[in-house]
Amino acid sequence: MSNRILWFLILTIMFGLWYLFYFIFFVQYTWTLEITSNIDNYSVELYAKKVYKTFNYDCKEKKCIIKDISPFNYDITLTSPSYKEIKQELSLKWKNTNYIKADFVKDTKLTELNEVKETNKDIEITKDKAKEKIAYIKFKKETDYIIDLWSLWFFYFKTSWNNLELFKKWESKDTKLGTFPKTDKKDIQIYKIYGDSNKILISLKGRKYIYNLNLQKIDEFKLVPKIKYVKIGNLKTNYLIVTDMGTYTYDELSKELQYFYLFKDFVYLKDAYIWIIYKDEKSKFTNFWLKDNNKNLVIKYNPWVKNREIILETDMEITQIIQEWENKIYFYDNLWKKYELENY
Repeated sequence: MSNRILWFLILTIMFGLWYLFYFIFFVQYTWTLEITSNIDNYSVELYAKKVYKTFNYDCKEKKCIIKDISPFNYDITLTSPSYKEIKQELSLKWKNTNYIKADFVKDTKLTELNEVKETNKDIEITKDKAKEKIAYIKFKKETDYIIDLWSLWFFYFKTSWNNLELFKKWESKDTKLGTFPKTDKKDIQIYKIYGDSNKILISLKGRKYIYNLNLQKIDEFKLVPKIKYVKIGNLKTNYLIVTDMGTYTYDELSKELQYFYLFKDFVYLKDAYIWIIYKDEKSKFTNFWLKDNNKNLVIKYNPWVKNREIILETDMEITQIIQEWENKIYFYDNLWKKYELENY
């Protein structure tokens, strides 16, 4: 037998085997895969290890049926924007519809924001002049307390007999806001209220005052622990006062001050809380049956359906959690860097 005929026979056999392989695995014996997911609009990637080939599919609905799959073992990857990808091995069962249940989990993360505190050049120039004037008249020596709250401008106290007089300095104008009991300088503090630019909180030792700058209205209550920062709660008349002892809620209509014992810091959503368990709160991990990975836990909790979900574990030194816009949550770290909580 000549070499030409031999090569022809070899090629014929190889072609026949290839055709038989193709006919069996890609035409005659194909399988069906049915995926049931908890979300719409996701992508499916099937990688056949034996033939080094990838097949891609787009699923528009939660239930997705993929037909005519060749009988190989696959690595399957399911992806969707804002969700963590799902990876697993898939072994197709003989002549059956194969079922997969896919539970997508949101890819919650903290994204650092680069912000400039003042963007209006004219305001910056005006404020620089105000600062120069304050330095010139030696406010620090003439006042009992002074603070720059940026967009709210300067506030300062001056002693008048047995009282303290509160002033606001806006550009070159000084406006008297009210008279308060005399207090040692070390016990005076003024805080902005996150979420309401028309109010400030004044701390004079154990006495606290919420001052409405528009209405010139003062609401007084007593609180002893040292305040870290203040923010609006679930209503404009409700405040979350974060202290070194935890968070207190105060409602200026009912005049109720309550200690929120469940967690140190949190914000309200429409139907849930976003709250933090700090890594040094070991008893909280035990009480809530949580695994302690020595990380801070960010938890989403719906009190109506009693659903609790750990949405993020982080090593970040969290100092503040703020809701500045509707359902927009921001975190601050110990270096005052700002992060947005995404995909929660």
